[in-house]
Amino acid sequence: MDKCDILFILPSYPEPRNTNIINAVKQKFNVKVIYWEKKKNSLTYKNSNCEVTPILIRANDHKPLLRIFRTFLFQKKLLKEITKTQPSCIHVSKLDSLLVASEYKRNKNNNVRIVYDVSDMHNLAYNDNNSFFSRMIKKQLYNFEKKCSYYVNRLLITSPKFFEEYYFNFYNKEQIIFVTNSPNESVFSSFFPHKGRFTVGFVGSIRYPNQMKMLIDISNDMDIDVLFAGGGVYEKALREYSKHNKNVFFIGQYDYDSQIASIYSRIDCLYVQYDTTIKNVRIALPNKLYEGAFCGIPIIVSHGVYLAEIVNKYKLGFDVIDGDKSDLIKKINDVRVLNKEELQHNCKVFYEANSFKTTIVKLLAAYEEMCNDS
Repeated sequence: MDKCDILFILPSYPEPRNTNIINAVKQKFNVKVIYWEKKKNSLTYKNSNCEVTPILIRANDHKPLLRIFRTFLFQKKLLKEITKTQPSCIHVSKLDSLLVASEYKRNKNNNVRIVYDVSDMHNLAYNDNNSFFSRMIKKQLYNFEKKCSYYVNRLLITSPKFFEEYYFNFYNKEQIIFVTNSPNESVFSSFFPHKGRFTVGFVGSIRYPNQMKMLIDISNDMDIDVLFAGGGVYEKALREYSKHNKNVFFIGQYDYDSQIASIYSRIDCLYVQYDTTIKNVRIALPNKLYEGAFCGIPIIVSHGVYLAEIVNKYKLGFDVIDGDKSDLIKKINDVRVLNKEELQHNCKVFYEANSFKTTIVKLLAAYEEMCNDS
C-alpha cells in the first residue's frame, strides 16, 4: 500500500510553479504526484525521489465544457488512486479535482488535510458576462466551491486579490497562504543581460492576440525586434500575421528548465500587456513579474490592473492603456532611457521580498502542522 505524506493532484502536465512547490515539500515529506495527461506530450514528467502517476485520458485542455464526460472518467480513476495512496494531506489544483478530494475526505478519511491551490481564477467562475448561461454556470461553480470549502484546511493563492475579490466568502484569513509565482533561481544560472538590437519579448503561452498584434504593428516603426517564446492557441495565427516582418521572431514551445535563461538573455523589455476585459487579468500576478525582476528586466503591463499597481509601486517598468498604440510606443521609449542602476536596485528590493524561498516558508510550516495532526 503506497501511503504517503502529501499527494499532489494536478490538472495537467506539471508547470514550473508546481515543480518548485513539489521540490520544496519533498525535502521534508514523502510526496507522490498524480496529474491528468489530457493530450499526447513529448515530455514525460519525472521527479527524483517522488512517485509520479499520470492519468491518461485525452480531453480538450482549453474548453472544460467540451470535456465533461472525460472529466467524470478522470474523477473516477482519481478517487481510486487517492484511496490506494491514503495520503495524510492532499495538495489539489482545480475544482474538478477538489470535488474528488472532498468526496474522499467526506466518505473515506475525515482526517485527511486538504490544501486547495488556486494559481489563477477560472474564467467560467470569475467573469463579467451577464448572459443567462454564464450566470447559471458561475452560480453552479460558486456553489460547488462553497460546498468543497468546508473540507479545505488551507487555501494557497498566487495573488492576495484572489481572496479579497472572491474567496473571502469561503475562507477566513488564517486559512490563506500566499506563495508567489517566483521561479526556481537555479534555472537562471546561465542568464546574462542582452546586448544588441533592442528587443521586446513575450514569454509564455501565446494568448491575447489583439495585444500581441499591436506590438507587432509598432515594431517596424520603432525599429525594434519582437520575440515570442511559447506555444499556445494563437501561435500559428501570429506567425502568419507577422510573416512579412523580418524583425519578429518565434521560439515556439520550449523546455522551461533548459531554455528559459537563454530566452530572457535575448530580451531588453518584458511585454506583459494582457486583455483587461478578462476579469482574472485584473487581479492576477503572473510568473513573468518575478522572472523579470530576478533578471533585472523592465516590464510593460496593462494599465488599471493589480499587476500595474505592483510595477508602479516598485518602479519595475510602466503600464500601458490597453489598445493604445501611441501609449505603448511612448512607454517602450521610456524603457529605453531607464536608469539601469536604479532599475536593478528596484528589481532586487522587490524580488528579495517576494522570492519563492521567502514565501514558501509559510506553506512548509502549514504542512508540518497538518501532517503532525493527521
